[in-house]
Amino acid sequence: MQVLHDLLKLVLHPLSNSARDGYNIKCGDEVVRRCYFRVAGWLADHMENSTIHGIYTTRCTICESAQDRLGNLQKYPLRDAQQYWEWVNKSDTESLHMRGVKYIRNALWTLRDVIPWELVRSDILHTILLGNLQHLLDWIKEFLESHDRLNAFDSIWSSMAPYPGNYVLRKSYQLLSQVSGKEMRSILMVILGVFTASLRRKTNAVRPPAGQEQDFRKAITCVRYLTDFALLSRYRSHTDSTIGYMEQYLQQFHKTKDVFLRYRAGKVAKAKADMVSKELNVETTARKYEEKANGHTACQKARALAEDREECVYLVNQALVEDSHFNFPKIYLLMHWSDQISQYGSLLQFSTEICKALHKALKEAYCRSNHIDSIPQIIQGYSRAHNIAVKELEIEAWAVEIPDIKKRVKGVLRPKRTNNVLIIKEGTRMFMTLRGKQSIKEIYNIVHIAEAFMIPDLARHMKHFLEWNACQAGVDQQSDAERILLHAMVEAYNSLEIPVPDQDVDADNTYKVQHLRITGRKGWRGGEPRRDTVWVHVGAMRLCPASAGRRSKCYRGRVVGYLNALFTLLGTNRESFKLAHVTFLDWVGNPTPHGTEGMSRVEAYTGGGGQSIVWLSAIEGAVHLIPLEPERNWIVNNRVDYHVWNEMNDG
Repeated sequence: MQVLHDLLKLVLHPLSNSARDGYNIKCGDEVVRRCYFRVAGWLADHMENSTIHGIYTTRCTICESAQDRLGNLQKYPLRDAQQYWEWVNKSDTESLHMRGVKYIRNALWTLRDVIPWELVRSDILHTILLGNLQHLLDWIKEFLESHDRLNAFDSIWSSMAPYPGNYVLRKSYQLLSQVSGKEMRSILMVILGVFTASLRRKTNAVRPPAGQEQDFRKAITCVRYLTDFALLSRYRSHTDSTIGYMEQYLQQFHKTKDVFLRYRAGKVAKAKADMVSKELNVETTARKYEEKANGHTACQKARALAEDREECVYLVNQALVEDSHFNFPKIYLLMHWSDQISQYGSLLQFSTEICKALHKALKEAYCRSNHIDSIPQIIQGYSRAHNIAVKELEIEAWAVEIPDIKKRVKGVLRPKRTNNVLIIKEGTRMFMTLRGKQSIKEIYNIVHIAEAFMIPDLARHMKHFLEWNACQAGVDQQSDAERILLHAMVEAYNSLEIPVPDQDVDADNTYKVQHLRITGRKGWRGGEPRRDTVWVHVGAMRLCPASAGRRSKCYRGRVVGYLNALFTLLGTNRESFKLAHVTFLDWVGNPTPHGTEGMSRVEAYTGGGGQSIVWLSAIEGAVHLIPLEPERNWIVNNRVDYHVWNEMNDG
């Protein structure tokens, strides 16, 4: 350890001199300026920070927190490097040990105008995504196993519909072993809804007793506030309100985290619990022989057996809880995040996700090597890929200036993934786009659309919609609608691109494009047919009679529905109507997010129904539904992205 810090001192000592004397540096505008360098931050995981700062891995690198108090929100004095330097010079190892400091001459303590604990930056990747969230997933799994709900959770997890912009995990939840940061970001968006649905599902599940129902509510609350804290920590800009919310969510998490305490048991606690269980089994067996000798009735035996089981569960739980704790550094580091945001701004700028992303090219080069003499091959492969990328950029630049080059290099350049982020000037109107036009040889009238997209009542729905929303007042609306349908040509599509505000970036007038898809009878990528769920702004639009009965229940004028078909209707009098066919879902109770989980629910209309034609412009974006009861009831996941979360919350 001392050798490492001697090397760091050798590297960082010139920076310490430059902080005092400075260097003359020629800048990009050809002006020579006097520059003074300082060490401003050190991006690293907690384990690496502990090594760099000479702190025990079981202690906080920012403050002098006690090792057995890391699971609380108690604040401690910040670390004092000057005091530690004096103790090292005096060989006062006892004082250093009490503060969790290693007996070494730390290179950071000798830097000019640098306070070592201020170099520590909050790392979202390892502290939240691969740290506390990974712990949370382990607790959830054991909690579900102990309450016989793991199969329900896995069923809901596997049946989740895709959502634009959110990575879909193909594996079953029980088969997840090692999860990347990208996958953890996707899990963060859905874990609360899936966990809530698995505990609330009534199909093929025993009704929980009162005590178990209380544990369910407490567990949902705990998961909610930790995930909400993590979501807020990824904001690209903050206000005093968002920082206050983070502190509030962290306090609520610590108040309810004891519901998972027994799942923090170590080897000693588990061995003790096993011993208690074995002793109780021996006592139970001896009692059975006693009861048989004394001639107890079957009712008495059943009552005694139930009491024994209850006692066994209680004592085993006590044994697990007695030696369990939440005293690990990464859960305590969250307490410093609000202070760091107030001082330095968004935490995303310090996340090691950026550094990990830069490793991708080197990892790919290693995979292409022979894994024996890999280092020269990695350098050669990475350099070749970099040079090719530079040449492609040059060719693309030439193609803009010289049109003939574009035709000659067509098919030579590698296809690139299109960027779904749009930056629009203020005041510019945004338009949605229909994609995937169907062949007019196969679909050219209403009957063909009804067959291709499995909508038998499409003609009737079209007639009602045109009478009430498209035909002119003061004329025979019924005859006018029939005329349009009789002579109209149709064009069908299977995709709709909708720009929605992108609140994942810190820029105004930035939108991301959501691709909504409907395949009709055809399967999606070799699987089942796909039809996405969407927000529909009803407004003053009149719907079909089967859908209009419950129209009064809306969330800010919006309802949720399944997208059944996308098409345009071309009339003989140059009328053009862009339309969609939707199966509406009805809100269950209050449409505003509510309850322990802070989410809303929708259900299918009884007896089918709920279908209607709507204007294409009424569709406002995608909705992520998590199945609560199969094909009957869904939870509206309002945490699937920041735009939905900010638009749909319980305050």
